[in-house]
Amino acid sequence: MTRPTSSCNQGNDLQEADAADQTWQRGTDLPLRILIFMLSVFCSPSRYVQGRDATEQLGPEMVAMGFTGPALIVASPSPRRFLQAVWERSLGGAGVELGVHEFGGECTRSEVVAVVSAAKALKAQVIVGAGGGKVLDAARAAAAELDLPVVNCPTTASSDAPCSALSVLYTDDGAFDSYLFYRRNPDLVLVDTAVIARAPVRLLVAGMGDALATWFEARTVIEAHRPNQLHGATTNTAGALARLCFDTLLADGPLRARPCAGRPSHRHSSDWWRPTHCFQGSASSQEAWR
Repeated sequence: MTRPTSSCNQGNDLQEADAADQTWQRGTDLPLRILIFMLSVFCSPSRYVQGRDATEQLGPEMVAMGFTGPALIVASPSPRRFLQAVWERSLGGAGVELGVHEFGGECTRSEVVAVVSAAKALKAQVIVGAGGGKVLDAARAAAAELDLPVVNCPTTASSDAPCSALSVLYTDDGAFDSYLFYRRNPDLVLVDTAVIARAPVRLLVAGMGDALATWFEARTVIEAHRPNQLHGATTNTAGALARLCFDTLLADGPLRARPCAGRPSHRHSSDWWRPTHCFQGSASSQEAWR
């Protein structure tokens, strides 16, 4: 027979919890009570699409999410040169009006203002980032400013920027400025492996290093019982994704990073790109809240 809990015991529990509110764990900004009763929190993009020539499906994928335009595409010069015809064909075929803003080269406050102005001029209802991490960060910052959905189309595998819920801002001189944290992750992430496979191998290696660190960051937070960037406890799912980043990179990293004399097909595998984009981006929010 289960012994009933007395009202006296319940009162003691509440008193202990109230006392915990006054106790702060060294190295954190949160009361001990929050650390003891933390909710587990996990975040990720609403939709993740990946594959060879996935850009051809950008328009239909956006419409499936309810993003019917107009769409402002923020892009670096090189992706614009190679992909604008595909954007026009894919989005045009889906009935989505589009405009293109060429990225200025650095994710600064002034660049974000420029993207916001371009979006307002187009009366955009969705912003698409196409390029490296700084392009995606600028597109995400502008979308947050306008409270619009954002679609990320990375053209390199150099970081976890495509799936993350933050942007890194720099000064006009290229020095670090600040972080911008958002209420949600990108609404749609579309990874075209045919595009990414053409990027310089050094960018792939940079992404491998970034992804390798994810497991050690997540493990540290889990073992320390510290809140992550979402102010919650790390879920088993996030921990498993972080570990999968590490295991996949150790198993396949050297082969995928090896240049192949003009034949990048060995880097097309969908299983390969997920550690540097989807897995890492979803698990990276498990880093400690500073």
